[in-house]
Amino acid sequence: MKFTLTLKLGNEAMNTALDVAKALRKAAHQLNTELGSTEITAIQDGFGHAIMDLNGNNVGSWQFDE
Repeated sequence: MKFTLTLKLGNEAMNTALDVAKALRKAAHQLNTELGSTEITAIQDGFGHAIMDLNGNNVGSWQFDE
């Protein structure tokens, strides 16, 4: 099992280290919320979520994979 996080840089709302830090915090919050809101006993393959920038553009994702 592996955890993969991908961020695409270069658009208007994703071009500084601060933008990356905000996206990482958002991804951590999503992960905490997703796992905390359900009775997950084991991480499932393919479990993940898109990461959006402040303008609502998809700039990446996180996911658990085999």
